[in-house]
Amino acid sequence: MTSRLQELDARASTRLRRLPHAAATDRVLAAASRLTDRGRGWYALGIAGVALDRDRRVDWLLATATVTLTEMLSERIKHVAARPRPNVKGLPHLAATPSPFSFPSSHTADAVAASIAFGRVLPRAPLRIAALVQAASRPYLGVHYVSDVIAGAALGLATGRLAGVWGILTRAR
Repeated sequence: MTSRLQELDARASTRLRRLPHAAATDRVLAAASRLTDRGRGWYALGIAGVALDRDRRVDWLLATATVTLTEMLSERIKHVAARPRPNVKGLPHLAATPSPFSFPSSHTADAVAASIAFGRVLPRAPLRIAALVQAASRPYLGVHYVSDVIAGAALGLATGRLAGVWGILTRAR
């Protein structure tokens, strides 16, 4: 059964990579990928929030810590799983990657966690759209299998929700 799922995953990922590509879309998605490598773009957002929004500084710090935790967990899992990135013959990756490993998608995990955590201080809809675009871009750019994205989204959802519970508990004291 596992090999059948792996085969379906590889086929779906290959189909997504073979979708028609507009050069401008490729450039924008690759730039967004670079911006959020290792959570950097999310950290910048958190630091700006801490500096500019003193009334909600704790919420900004908690959101930034959530992305940090998510990134750390994702990278640890990635190195344990050591799954190589997809390799579609004749179609190179369209974005640089900070790691040779694929599972789970750290970009997706960070984006989903950030959309939940920063959603306490910013409008949620744009954050959710950003997370969805980030997730969809990973197989489109050829750097992840579909299952990597699903696993990354699940990790981000878990850490984002965990941070929400932590925030509620710390305010209750």
